[in-house]
Amino acid sequence: MVAAIVLAEFWTGQSRGAPRAVIFVLLFLGLLPLLQLVPLPGTVWQVIVPARALTYRSVLGPWNLAAAAFPLSVRSYATLEAWPRLLCYLLVFLLSLRWERHRLASVLPTFLTALGLFEAVYGLVQYLTGFQYIFTYVKRYYIGDATGTYINRDHYAGMLEMILPFALAVIVFPPRDVHPGRRRWTSLFTDESFETMRQVVVLAVVGLALFFSRSRMGIISAAVT
Repeated sequence: MVAAIVLAEFWTGQSRGAPRAVIFVLLFLGLLPLLQLVPLPGTVWQVIVPARALTYRSVLGPWNLAAAAFPLSVRSYATLEAWPRLLCYLLVFLLSLRWERHRLASVLPTFLTALGLFEAVYGLVQYLTGFQYIFTYVKRYYIGDATGTYINRDHYAGMLEMILPFALAVIVFPPRDVHPGRRRWTSLFTDESFETMRQVVVLAVVGLALFFSRSRMGIISAAVT
């Protein structure tokens, strides 16, 4: 799906692409896992990683280490399996860069913030009321912690700490170029100060849910970020 969206977006080629330095970095990152799958002779291992060369020598026994070849990756299948996922990340980065350069409106930040708010409220309900369900699934692990629709509290905290910068950015850098129709519609229900207060509440709710997940690394990551 990501590849199809990128192909449709870049097919026309009417606009200028990404800078060469960016393309070089992305190509390097995309090819790095494949380079780790290239078998290297045992003599090269003796130079770059002598400790692993000794391990291979003990496994081979009487066989000559120079005649054998091993990849850099310890788990080649896992490296190859993760490679398409990495390519998707790089392609999404190219899409976001293109949209930002063309000042195209995107619903992605709003969608992510709304998703984070839903997860935060769900997790707070779990923590404050003892509702230990994920929809119809009965929780068996991390009972008493906020996990939202996640089973693992660390995964839940990782999601929330990635949403927090979006909620904070809306407060620090409020959108200025609002469509006139949307401005008239929102002015019927709110004003600028109330809009800021609403974003502060969203930030506080997501932050509370992260704290009540009791994931130490998630809380530390959010604080450092």
